[in-house]
Amino acid sequence: MGRRMLVAPALALPIAVWGAAPAWACGGLVGENGTIELLRTTTLAAYSEGVERYVTAFEFTGEGKEVGSIVPLPDVPTKVERGGDWTLQRLTQEVAPPLEADGAAVAAEALAADEARVILETQIDALDITVLEGGGDAVGEWALENGFFLTPDAPEVLDYYAERSPVFMAARFDAQRARELGQGVGDSTPIMATIPTDDPWVPLRILGLGLDAGQRVEADVFLLTEDEPELLAGGPGLTLDRSEPASDLLLFDLRSDERMGWVPQDMWLSYLKLDTPAGELDYDLAASQTAGVTPSLVDAGVPEPQAVPVRPSEPGPALWPWAAGGAAGADDPAVPAIGPGDVTVELRAEYSLFETTEIAVVEGTRARFVLDNQDPINHELIVGPPEVHARHATGTEAEHPSVPGEVSVGPNEVGVTTYRFDEPGTFEFACHLPGHYEHGMHGVIEVLPAP
Repeated sequence: MGRRMLVAPALALPIAVWGAAPAWACGGLVGENGTIELLRTTTLAAYSEGVERYVTAFEFTGEGKEVGSIVPLPDVPTKVERGGDWTLQRLTQEVAPPLEADGAAVAAEALAADEARVILETQIDALDITVLEGGGDAVGEWALENGFFLTPDAPEVLDYYAERSPVFMAARFDAQRARELGQGVGDSTPIMATIPTDDPWVPLRILGLGLDAGQRVEADVFLLTEDEPELLAGGPGLTLDRSEPASDLLLFDLRSDERMGWVPQDMWLSYLKLDTPAGELDYDLAASQTAGVTPSLVDAGVPEPQAVPVRPSEPGPALWPWAAGGAAGADDPAVPAIGPGDVTVELRAEYSLFETTEIAVVEGTRARFVLDNQDPINHELIVGPPEVHARHATGTEAEHPSVPGEVSVGPNEVGVTTYRFDEPGTFEFACHLPGHYEHGMHGVIEVLPAP
């Protein structure tokens, strides 16, 4: 059975209630009072004899009450406890030694249950840890009910992971308890989850949660295996910088840390760097150390029929499957106009996007808009000319009363509003909740002159 470890320290990124969530190495889920900044999160996953040990450390600064993160897991953990005190720092030092040093020393499908099931709860220092089992919608609804704020891309990312393993670990930081424990700015808390599983994988897509498509995601990925592994990523952006037997000193140091005596005697070290725009980080990393066995495309987060593995002969770009892209089709025909008179327009919102983005109506049409929200987060529907959207883009209304052209729609609910188009022109429909418009949740309504 192969053994695998991962360490992925992320860049220091601030957390704000209405801003983008940080690209944490383990996950991203921001609490309502998100004035705390997590400076750095470093992650280690070690796989040996059917058991994965997942270690993460949170380093924080700032003021506020609570903030948290969510971590996709390959299966249900049997135990969550405090991790080693300096294991993650030692692994980072292995590839970035001080200048004065002389060098080289659960189920495969998401659950259909309506509610997430709490499997395990524990406290580690100022962290409240909850292990959940459920589909993407169920986990998202649990998060909202427990005071977390989900970014617009969270529903799609939660579904992405729940399709492979419906197990997530939510870690919530309590600043008040940290002060009571004497934790100060820059202190970190390591946690370790012991996970029996036959299907380990390294989550990468979670790093881009809440980021703008153009923002770059940078991380260091460490793998420790019995033999030199084959690597498969679901897209470009990884480079293989080192591939060599792990030194006896490194393994001895790791083994000597608190609760880290399980580290094996001999392992192969692979060190990869991730550097890619968040908009292109839609994949994970899979590894295989069995000769002639290609890593799982499913574990890399890529649909199997659409991918082909590529194998470099030496350290360089990591392996990735390229999606089979089809040629662009002909332009869509013009959208047929509806009206005049009373009409009904049905809209569906999923993954913080409207299924329909172009509508045409005839002058004199009164449209009844029915929005079906398929997401576990709140949305809204605002219909009107540009000046209406300019006002809402800078507004602070969390919910909208029942007025023509404005309606708030809760998670997995249906909302209705009516709007009359009395003159030709270009109108828009959109969701202006923080970050949703920027995510792409808007469309155009062309009002044509009456015949």
